[in-house]
Amino acid sequence: MKKFAFIGAGSLQFTSSCVRDLLTFPAFRQCEFRLMDTNVDNLKNIEKVVKRIIEEMNCPDCRIISTTDRIEALRDADGVLCTVFNGDVDIWQHEILIPKKYGIDIHIGDTRSVSGIFRALRNIPLLLDICKDIEKYCPDAVFLNYTNPMSMLCGAMQKYSNVEVTGLCHSVQYTIEMLSEKYGRPSMVVEEFQSSYVDDDSRKMYEVGMDRCKYYSIFKTKLGTIELSINKADFGEGMPDACPWRFRSEPV
Repeated sequence: MKKFAFIGAGSLQFTSSCVRDLLTFPAFRQCEFRLMDTNVDNLKNIEKVVKRIIEEMNCPDCRIISTTDRIEALRDADGVLCTVFNGDVDIWQHEILIPKKYGIDIHIGDTRSVSGIFRALRNIPLLLDICKDIEKYCPDAVFLNYTNPMSMLCGAMQKYSNVEVTGLCHSVQYTIEMLSEKYGRPSMVVEEFQSSYVDDDSRKMYEVGMDRCKYYSIFKTKLGTIELSINKADFGEGMPDACPWRFRSEPV
């Protein structure tokens, strides 16, 4: 039975979606979910949600362990999923408000520029502590990180730990859907791209950049191809409004 530790499991959206995703794989329909969070109320809530997901997906052989002890959750785990939120809004707000005071206004403020650096300085020590525990209690586990700023945190963990770390973000799928709607191709919704990750040159997308600062250099489907020119001159001063996407209607 595979054992998955969720560190910061009280993050309802991420934990519930990851549990659903894992249970779609036959190999994981009999597994152990170890839910760890320092917030007891959030832990109780996510335990109820995960139990409901297991019931609805008809996986009666799955087990749930809820704990506030990180070591208990990590011991002999096969996979670790991190969705920690280090500090609440009373702390997070300053990462946005301080730069804004000096004219730097950043959307979301969890990934890039000054706000992203502030958050990285808070989260890197915590993530490295988690990595130390993984090295000690489940050294062969795969570590999937959802905590931001994604690029900075994963870079630090990959440089200063021996843990197998991968960063994941749902913005990939959302960006595809946004582009499909924006460029008037209603058929090019997310479902069209479920095969994008297999070796199928008839449908492929190439994502470039970092979390929250990404673009797709090519966006190919059976309907045609959207390409993004990366020539600096194409962008001009009004880059967001002059984003040089163009659709080639010929079949690929």
